[in-house]
Amino acid sequence: MPQATTFTLTDREATPVVHTFIPNGETKAGEWVFTETGPTKVGENRVHVSTRKVGGNYKVRFLIVMPVVGIEVINGVSTPKVLRTAYSELNLTFSELSTLQERRNIMAFLAFAVPETQTMLNAVFSKLEMLY
Repeated sequence: MPQATTFTLTDREATPVVHTFIPNGETKAGEWVFTETGPTKVGENRVHVSTRKVGGNYKVRFLIVMPVVGIEVINGVSTPKVLRTAYSELNLTFSELSTLQERRNIMAFLAFAVPETQTMLNAVFSKLEMLY
């Protein structure tokens, strides 16, 4: 069983930025939250990771929450406010009879599905285009 520890994710900015997520505790049984420290707690990027067993299956959830923060000024007082939030959720379900190689293969498929070089999938995921 791995210990919750700091990890990094890199964005796709023109000059890529490495984002560091630190463990911020267990929110409920089996779910951990990792946060990227920001100037305020409002609008911090978060990653939720959980694993649970349901019947004969293991369910793994990986959720990324990325709020966009703006400054609201009321009566001369500036307050950070979440304007909108982007979510990305990955759910994996594996039979308790699955092999390590089967699980590794599906993870490889996922890894190769998201690069920008996968033009059709990138158009759907990033550009919000519909297939025809």
